Amino acid sequence: MADINIMFWNIQNVYEYKTVHPEELELEAEIAGDDELNAEKIMRKSQRLYDKLGVDQRSDVANIILNFDLDLVAIVEFSVGKTDLVAQGSVDTDEHLGSVVYADHFGPEQYLITLNDRMYAADESRPWEFVKSAVNAPNIGIRQDDDGSVSKIVHKNSMFEFYAMLWRGDRLQSLKSNKDPLGDGEYARMQPVGIHMNGGFVFFDERQPYYSIFADASDATNHFTIITNHSVYGGNSRSAMDKRANTISRIASSKTVNDAVVDGHPIAVCGDFNLDYGSYEGAYAPLNGDGSGASSSSSVEQGLTTCIGDVKSTRVYKSIKDLKNAYDQIFTGGFVDNCKDAGIFNFAEHLYIDEDTEQPIYDLARRVSDHLPAIVTVALPDETSSTMNVEA
Repeated sequence: MADINIMFWNIQNVYEYKTVHPEELELEAEIAGDDELNAEKIMRKSQRLYDKLGVDQRSDVANIILNFDLDLVAIVEFSVGKTDLVAQGSVDTDEHLGSVVYADHFGPEQYLITLNDRMYAADESRPWEFVKSAVNAPNIGIRQDDDGSVSKIVHKNSMFEFYAMLWRGDRLQSLKSNKDPLGDGEYARMQPVGIHMNGGFVFFDERQPYYSIFADASDATNHFTIITNHSVYGGNSRSAMDKRANTISRIASSKTVNDAVVDGHPIAVCGDFNLDYGSYEGAYAPLNGDGSGASSSSSVEQGLTTCIGDVKSTRVYKSIKDLKNAYDQIFTGGFVDNCKDAGIFNFAEHLYIDEDTEQPIYDLARRVSDHLPAIVTVALPDETSSTMNVEA
C-alpha cells in the first residue's frame, strides 16, 4: 500500500467540555445520569473556551489531522471522572487485568463527528473509525449493580485517563489479532501490553501501555502493531525517574515487541515517556537502534529506529523560549523506510498568531494541548508475517 502517516499526540486532559460545542451541551442534561448542576458547570467551561477564548479545540485537532492527510492517530490523556464512569461507564473483563471499565461518553467520539462531517462533505465514502483502551488506572475498584451497571468507583484518584486511536477506514482496518480479522458487527478494543518475552504478565507502574493491530484495508494479512504509552511524570526524584525508565525497558522486553522484531512484523512504539530524550538517551536504549532492524549494541534489546529523538520542542509552555523536553517519541521497526519522514508539528505557529506581533500565542495554544504532536511516515512491506502469536 501507499505510505502510512501516523501521529502520536498527548492531547492534554481532554475532558468533555473541550470536545463538545456549547450548543451540543444543551443535550447533556438529557443523558441519563447527568445531574443539572454538573451539566451547567461543564457548559460554562465550554462556553468560556469557545466564546471567550476563541479556541475551538475539536475543530483545530480535526484540521491538523486532515491537513497532514493522516491515516492513524494515537492519542493519550482522554480524561474521565468517577461520576462520569458511574453515569456512563461499562464493565468488561480482561484476561490479565480482571475487571476493567470503559468510558462510554464524550472523547474520541466527538472528534469522529467533525472528521466524518468533513470527509462526507469531500465525498469520501469511508468514515474515520476509533478504538479506545480501558480506563488506565492500577487497582481500580469497580462496584456493579445487579444489572451490571457501574454503581461506584473505588480509587484514590478522582480523575482517570484512557487512550484512543483513530484511523481512516478506507485505508486501514483494525484486527482482533494478527490472524483474525473483525467480522460484521464486531469491533476491537485496545489490548494491554504485559506479556514478557519469557512468559508471565508484567504490571506496569501507574499505567499500562496498550496496543492495537492494523492492516491494509484490502488485505488483512498485511498488518502491523502499534503500542501507545503515557508514563506518569511523578517528579524528578530518582525513584520516579527509574519508574519511567523501567516502563521503556518493560515495553522493549514485551512479547509484543520481541515477536515483531524477530519475525520482521512491522511495529511502532509511541508515547509520552516523560523523559527528555536529549538528557536521558540512555534510558531509551532498550528500544533504540540503528535503523537496520537489528540491535546496534549488546546493551540494546530491540533495534527500532528513533524517529523523533533529541528535538526539544514537544512540550509547550508559555513562550517560544519554553518549548523544551523531548518527551514524545515514536520508534518504528520492520516497515519500508522506517521514519521516512518524521518530525514535530508546532501548531501554535500556524493556528494562534498575534496579528500585531505576528508571534505565536502559546497561552492559547496550550488550551488545545501542552504537547506538540509527533508525526512519522512509514510503509508496509509487500508481505508481513501472519504466524506470530500476538498476546499482550
